[in-house]
Amino acid sequence: MPSKTRPRQDPVFRIKITLRHVRPAVWRRILVPPEQSLSEFSRMIEAAMGWGGGHLHDFRVGKEIYGEPDEDEDPYLLTRRHDDRQFEVGQLFADPKASVVYTYDFGDQWEHDLKLESWEKRDPATTYPLCVGGARACPPDDCGGPPGYADLLRTVRNPADPEHDAMLEWLGGAFNPDSFSLEEANLRLAARMRRRRKPVKRTRP
Repeated sequence: MPSKTRPRQDPVFRIKITLRHVRPAVWRRILVPPEQSLSEFSRMIEAAMGWGGGHLHDFRVGKEIYGEPDEDEDPYLLTRRHDDRQFEVGQLFADPKASVVYTYDFGDQWEHDLKLESWEKRDPATTYPLCVGGARACPPDDCGGPPGYADLLRTVRNPADPEHDAMLEWLGGAFNPDSFSLEEANLRLAARMRRRRKPVKRTRP
């Protein structure tokens, strides 16, 4: 049973990631050290979900936005992003009840709800991050967001559709939207985290 109170030392965060606007729900549950940078956290989310990476992203908490810093000045400060390399997961969830949204690929606009479910005692024998649960396959990259994914599923499930064969060829073969492998999710996480960026000095409030 996960703890509902924060351990005194060295906790890990148990976070549920749920993709918005897709039903049945596509979700993952991961254990993440709070000292990870948000830049690293974005790669964790993408790997656990099954996204290919390479697209822009951001985290949003209220009016605060964290991602790759904007190059242009915004005099109204409506869209300017904080550099996500300089902030940590623990800072993102400073308020455990805060509504946190992660967006991947600003073209397709894949939004994910991030929920801090609990703090857990860190196991020195475990390598983090770790995916501990999930359901259903991640949509393919560049399929057009939730509306495009819905069209893709209708085409794939209907062999009589004139686009059926072309869609399967684009997908690289059969696609099962109900499939999920915990082992594969953790292999992706391990591979993605081996390619870490050079650390950047982080900003604390």
